[in-house]
Amino acid sequence: MAGIYKTEGVILRQSEVGEADKLLTVYSRDFGKITILAKSSRLLQSKLKGHLKTGAYLRLMFVQGADRLLLTDAQELGLNDQDVFCRSLFFPALSFLNRIIQGSEKDEAVWRLLLRFLEEGCVFEEARKIFMARLLHRLGYVDENHYSELKEIIKNETQWNFDISEKQTAVEIDALIETGLEVSHL
Repeated sequence: MAGIYKTEGVILRQSEVGEADKLLTVYSRDFGKITILAKSSRLLQSKLKGHLKTGAYLRLMFVQGADRLLLTDAQELGLNDQDVFCRSLFFPALSFLNRIIQGSEKDEAVWRLLLRFLEEGCVFEEARKIFMARLLHRLGYVDENHYSELKEIIKNETQWNFDISEKQTAVEIDALIETGLEVSHL
């Protein structure tokens, strides 16, 4: 990589580095999962300070440093003003995405799934499990043909809930996620 890069991304994870920096793990539209250093972003006067939160949907600008990507600018695009219930659903989903995606490779389908989940999915308690099952299926860790009852839920990208009283559906989706995790060795 050389030059200045621009992309959209969702912060999956952040950690403090040194006295004033943050290391961000981002799932981006154009590069997949990337790690970016936000130098001096924890300083009070930093222009980036308020934007770099887990779950934030951002327009990012970065450059290739000597040994890592360096954030130069970030602009909020929305989706991070969710209520506490939404955040309780999507933080574990973002953590799951961070764990299951290895390396940086652009995947437009995963990007669309992530944005749909953040935009539409957080109103339903079941959405996190549906997101996880769809992600595992998209990455090839599960084959929905073994779970005939779930085909419609997995394929219908606008459906983020199922009748919670249907205990069999809940059991099947849990089994699908468990199978996917076993296959992925997580």
